[in-house]
Amino acid sequence: MRDSDAVTVISAPALCARFEASVRAGCDGPVASDGDGTLWRGDVGDALFDTVLEAAGLRPAAREALAVEAAACGLESTGDANALGHALREAYRDGRYDEGRYFAMQTWSFAGWEERELSAKCVEVLDAFAFDAAVRPAMRRVVDWCGEVGIPFLLVSASPEAIVREAARRLRLDEHRVFAMRPAMRGGVVLPELSATPTYGPGKVTRLTEHLGDAPLLAAFGDNTWDAAMLERAAFPVMVAPKPGLRERMVGVDGVFDMEAP
Repeated sequence: MRDSDAVTVISAPALCARFEASVRAGCDGPVASDGDGTLWRGDVGDALFDTVLEAAGLRPAAREALAVEAAACGLESTGDANALGHALREAYRDGRYDEGRYFAMQTWSFAGWEERELSAKCVEVLDAFAFDAAVRPAMRRVVDWCGEVGIPFLLVSASPEAIVREAARRLRLDEHRVFAMRPAMRGGVVLPELSATPTYGPGKVTRLTEHLGDAPLLAAFGDNTWDAAMLERAAFPVMVAPKPGLRERMVGVDGVFDMEAP
């Protein structure tokens, strides 16, 4: 454990010991964590979207909404849903499509899919992703500690809810404590829109507040700038393999930890 520019670099066991001492002293609240890049390496939302897109699996029900997104990016709005999906992905990679809107689009682009077949696809994608090996051992230690002491663990992700729920099942987390991009549904079929506040940036805190009210967070974990608002809400703000943008955003925030998690 060492201090670096007012950020404490710490191991998972040492961090859990601090949590335990804080709980004994009367501090309470759940632990919240980002998923992609934080709880596990890689991005399961990208993996799901890319897998379906490469198999030309987007359906006509998504086409009109995708055309609206393409036009908003200054792209041609012609072609079928898969052509538009490819164009939007390239626009995102080139920095011409807002990141938060892109992550939301990945979720509702499954319009026309039945919930059960989307769930089956998520199982297939996480198997190919080698999900268990992608989970950071340091974060698994935190998840295990929460289970041992009865602290709720909340998974907050900008990836589609269907695949984040499957990830939660594999981590033996309560699926009712998953907060992710949630599509609107009708009759068990995905619609081309969201049904809840996007879990991106401040939207992560909005969704947590809808669940917790004004109750405190014991700790929050994140790796990127859009996790900053969530970290700032917690008694223990913890960076995990942080991107430069998050490091910059957390400058001046008291009590920031950088957990060792290769």
